[in-house]
Amino acid sequence: MPYSDRPSRWRRVGARAVDHLIAFLPALVLAWMAVPVVEKLLVHQAGKVATGAVAAADFAGLKDAADQVTTIAVNAVSLVLLVITAVTLAVLCLYDWLAHAFFRRTLGKALFGIAVVRDGDAPGLGRCFLRTGVLFGLPGIAVCWAWTASLLGSPTGIAVPVVFGASVVGLLLAMGPTRRALHDRLSGTEVARR
Repeated sequence: MPYSDRPSRWRRVGARAVDHLIAFLPALVLAWMAVPVVEKLLVHQAGKVATGAVAAADFAGLKDAADQVTTIAVNAVSLVLLVITAVTLAVLCLYDWLAHAFFRRTLGKALFGIAVVRDGDAPGLGRCFLRTGVLFGLPGIAVCWAWTASLLGSPTGIAVPVVFGASVVGLLLAMGPTRRALHDRLSGTEVARR
């Protein structure tokens, strides 16, 4: 592909920003719906713990009760955020994969006049699946796994450093003369102006 057919980095960033906004809309709805549920859970748990301490006339135990309620609150909010993150990643992966496979572009890419191609043709379901998996799937799974492990009190291992390292490598490749990031190179695709 001639260099003039390659879109600018800013077109790609703009297109990706639009696509992320589209994918994050369901997350906003989920968050809005989750707030009253979490609030009821926390109020219920706080009432149970405090009532038990007061009924036992154990005012020294109120500090322990407050610590327990705080732990419950932090874990509940973290769990809700983990679920919202996982759903958002799933929506983003499906949207990205299917839009590229069937239309060569997402809505963001269409607005910015760019498309994903392989030798000038549509990349196909398999290549788009690989492309999306490398871009969002594997990093998303690693982050959610590390988050879940930390909630369970287990060591998170190397998941976050690996995701960070792969992101840096992908970004450096995208800054090169061919402007092909890691997900494009591994899937044999490229982004072109249309």
